[in-house]
Amino acid sequence: MKDTLRIKTVMTPFPYSVDATQSLDEAVTVMKEHDIRHLPVRKDEELLGILSERELQLIIARAKSDSSQKEPLVGEVLSGPAHVVDLLTPVAEVVEEMALHRLGAVLVTKSGKLVGVFTATDACRCLADILREMEPEPEDPSRRKAVSI
Repeated sequence: MKDTLRIKTVMTPFPYSVDATQSLDEAVTVMKEHDIRHLPVRKDEELLGILSERELQLIIARAKSDSSQKEPLVGEVLSGPAHVVDLLTPVAEVVEEMALHRLGAVLVTKSGKLVGVFTATDACRCLADILREMEPEPEDPSRRKAVSI
């Protein structure tokens, strides 16, 4: 019987995160420093959501166009709660939910604590690995039989 591939084996562990009270500029800095596009947002240890690079760029552009208002904090711009999965959730279930809800990332928890993030990029890497395993071994040219015509 084939083992079920679990999210814990393909997620990005120990993700960086920001506190809801931090500024958008601080969130941008974390993303740039660590070359990431999805940033979990927490308040103390509670997960509030996830902020994507694309959302952040749009929010900052809007905030700059309306200079009369102060720049919002990270927690004030979240569009909703993040999709959260347990560490032992099967990958097939997670990617199906991501496709169904058009999610760029999900947060991975163990006993309610953030332990990882799984992004569309992680899903592509996982798919590439699976497809490579399915490909037949390249044929050894020295073992080819001569064909007469």
